[in-house]
Amino acid sequence: MTAQDPRRDVAVGYDGSVPALAALEWAAAEAARRGSTLVVVSAIDHLGLPTGALTGAPLSTEGRYAEAERRAQDGAAYVLRQHPGLRVATEAVLGGAADALVRVSHEVGLVVVGSRGLDPATSTLLGSVAFAVSGHASCPVVVVRGDGRRRPGPGTPVAVGFDGTPPSLVALDAAADVAAETGAALRVVCAWRPPPESWVSAFWEVLGDESDQVREERSRAEKVVEAARDRATARHTGLVVAGRVVTGPPARAIVEAADGAALVVVGSRGRGNLASLVLGSVGHGVVHDAQCPVLVVHGDGEQVPGSSWNAGPTRRAVP
Repeated sequence: MTAQDPRRDVAVGYDGSVPALAALEWAAAEAARRGSTLVVVSAIDHLGLPTGALTGAPLSTEGRYAEAERRAQDGAAYVLRQHPGLRVATEAVLGGAADALVRVSHEVGLVVVGSRGLDPATSTLLGSVAFAVSGHASCPVVVVRGDGRRRPGPGTPVAVGFDGTPPSLVALDAAADVAAETGAALRVVCAWRPPPESWVSAFWEVLGDESDQVREERSRAEKVVEAARDRATARHTGLVVAGRVVTGPPARAIVEAADGAALVVVGSRGRGNLASLVLGSVGHGVVHDAQCPVLVVHGDGEQVPGSSWNAGPTRRAVP
């Protein structure tokens, strides 16, 4: 581990692809902001093929490891050209990228991944690596969508999906911390929809009116947003917080309400009529469709610090 607190370190998966380069740029800027070490992780599979190579002779074990090392070093060299003086380390891993990054997540404070990688067998849609890491990592995960140079700050707010459940409290606190540290405004989004069996509510909505049940649910959502605003401003005095109550499928509503944001934050799960922020469904939807990086945080109401587990492949410091 590094001499600094490893829970502040940032790890990024890098395979040389364009999405991985965007993730590398985002991760490097975040490590520089934190004053921490950036760990560039490159993994290559056990089949004797470089990631993404479907033709050609398989590489030997030594060749596979050398290829992983080369990629990690290439990523580190690129970062140091952009951020001279940044502390950078590399890890070359023989095995799956998702497994490698989930293991590293026990040792660092943040893992960053791109939206997809080189391997066409695993890079469908968002990419299985991004889904697996965001769902199983022991620390927060950022999936970089779009331009990796887009950062929270004045004029580029942080958005957070919030439904009042304990996991969404963790997301709210994380979003408030990021906004306060970067000078960004915070946008709290609460998505809700009437129970599907409420045909009476649907009837009155068609007529442009609302039933008592719909008004009650909307009022509840507004109170949830107000409570979130109070919590965020109590945590960070002076933080600018705006609330939005939106109706409709939660993933779509959160993505649309996050338009213009530099980062959107979701919890690992949620529940209730206030649209659930379940990572397996809504969280995946937000990660897949967002036009900016997405921060996925885990927990049931308390932040869980990363452990300093030292097992695993050798980490090489880059001079």
